[in-house]
Parts: sequence; structure tokens; C-alpha cells
Amino acid sequence: MTNLVKKAVIGFALASSIGTAAAANIILTDIKDWSASPITISNSSPFTWTHDITDSGYDPESGMSIESALLTIELLDFLNKGNETFSFLIGSEGSSQIFNDQNINNGSQGHAYDIDLVGALSDLDDDGLLDITVSAATGNFQLVRSTLEAVDPPITAAPAAVPEPAGLVLLSIGLFCCALVRRFKR
Repeated sequence: MTNLVKKAVIGFALASSIGTAAAANIILTDIKDWSASPITISNSSPFTWTHDITDSGYDPESGMSIESALLTIELLDFLNKGNETFSFLIGSEGSSQIFNDQNINNGSQGHAYDIDLVGALSDLDDDGLLDITVSAATGNFQLVRSTLEAVDPPITAAPAAVPEPAGLVLLSIGLFCCALVRRFKR
């Protein structure tokens, strides 16, 4: 019986002196893959699509919020292999951002463009949807894949306000009980 009491007291003392572990961030992902039949983009044919992270479990009504997001768009230049100038319009209306670049790698390797969402983050946070339009000012190329990864920090309840002396008292009681158990064991 003494051994059981000793383990219980030590366990209680340790539990009262150690804080709770933090929950991990939730990564919400949506992938649009056109690699089997890439979408051709030219100055006369832009392309628009929508990423939807509600399919991954995002629910803005439940208090979830997006802390950060990364949009990766893969383009390929198999066509005329000339110089391209292109842009991505990400988000809508007042919460959009624009990414401009030029000259996609020629050949089969293509190029992936990583874009941290800043301006369009609030658009994604509102309803879990993000509109993207890719257009070419010069040249033509193919859209292969688009991946959106959003980070939702875990919802944690605010810790109960416990004054510091109470934690020290609990630790002291636990250590005192350990000493008593050791003394009675002798």
C-alpha cells in the first residue's frame, strides 16, 4: 500500500508542477491537379479556379481562423517556348493580391511559384474559399497544378487564472508528502 501511495503522491506533485502541452497547428490543404491535361494560358485566354479548404475541415462559423497560407502554382512552358509575362490575381475585391513574373523554364521541368498569402489571407479566412486567376500578358504556357496550404492554429480555452503562490503551495505539499512517505518507509 505504501508503494501505491508514494507513486500517487509523486505523480500528483509532478502533474501539478508541469504545464499542459500545446496543441499542434492544423494544416488545411486543397490541391487542384491538371497534370493529366494541363490548361493552356495565353493573353487571350486567362483561367480562373477556386480553392476550397472547407473540404479539409475548415469551418469559420466554429471560430477557426487562418493564421497563414502558402499558395504554390506550377506552370510549364511546352508550347512556343518563348518569353512569357504573366500574373496571378489571388483573392477578390479589396482583399486581393497580385503576383507578377516572367519567363517560365522551357521543357518538362516547369516551375513552381510559392506565394505567401498576405493581402488575400482575409478573403480565405472569411469563408474558406480563395479565387485565383492566371493570365498572360505575353507568350503562352500551361497550368499544371495549384496547391493551397493554410495553417489554422488550434482553438485553446484560456487557462484558468491560478495565482502563482497556489502553484508553489501545491508543489510544496507534493514534496512534503514525498518526504513523509520516505520517512515512514524507514
